[in-house]
Amino acid sequence: MKQLFETAHPFLKLLVFLFVTLVALLFIMIIGFIAAIPIFDLSIANLGAITGQPDNPEFISFMKFLQTLQGIGLFTLPPLMAAYMFAPSVKEYLGFRSPKSDASFFLAVLLMLLALPLINLIAYLNANIDLPASMEGLESYLKVKEESAQQLIEAFLDVSTIGGLLFNIFLIGVLPAVGEELAFRGILQRLFSNWTRSAHWGIILAALFFSAMHMQFYGFIPRFLLGMLFGYLYYRSGSIWLPIIAHFVNNTTAVLAYFFMGEEMVEQVDNMGLTSGTIVAAVVASVLFTWTLVFFWRREKSSPTN
Repeated sequence: MKQLFETAHPFLKLLVFLFVTLVALLFIMIIGFIAAIPIFDLSIANLGAITGQPDNPEFISFMKFLQTLQGIGLFTLPPLMAAYMFAPSVKEYLGFRSPKSDASFFLAVLLMLLALPLINLIAYLNANIDLPASMEGLESYLKVKEESAQQLIEAFLDVSTIGGLLFNIFLIGVLPAVGEELAFRGILQRLFSNWTRSAHWGIILAALFFSAMHMQFYGFIPRFLLGMLFGYLYYRSGSIWLPIIAHFVNNTTAVLAYFFMGEEMVEQVDNMGLTSGTIVAAVVASVLFTWTLVFFWRREKSSPTN
């Protein structure tokens, strides 16, 4: 059976991966909900009382618990299981290999930091897209969902202890960086590249799925471009560690800024490149980002990730 999957068409592998993802998610969520009963003292009577309240600490703890389960069941386990079925070596299939040198890690981190002003500008433009008048209802719905998601993120970030900070780094930084990169770059990018016989189409399609998965219309474009950057880091280096590190830096920056400097600092970071006082710095950062990306592309050896 394993040999059959190894030689199967990429479309069949895609279906298998989606099925494995569904089964793994259901299994983890069922086990998780059973475990949540004693942990959160859940019952049918009080379940509704703790949900949907961003200012309720018990609700935030419960949501973080569910987010952890989702990160494991939806993104982390399925790629490992699929890679075991698709190839003789899980490690090789998913790209768990060292990049060309340790400098590659530094370049990946530098790229993420330099890209911040450009990402902010694109995010601003995306957030201000106006839909046609005929879609006013949809636009209102999307904006409400966006605001709800932002409120939940801010509630997650609002911790005052080192333990809370470390868990946020794990939940928001480590878990998505590892799980999502294994799923979207390690599995989907490879399958789409093999299916279309084009590494570039594989990167684009995986990035589209990556952005769509977040289900936030007003953040779709910057996430799509981030997905493409992660994809090219993986494609050019052959190492899944580079997009994992870049993804981790992108997510963890807000966690650390919020904890050590407060919500105002996060807003300043989000507005970098949008205010008159930071435009020059944003232009310089964008030029350096372009130069660093070209330098990275030239120094890394293209690898067989597709």
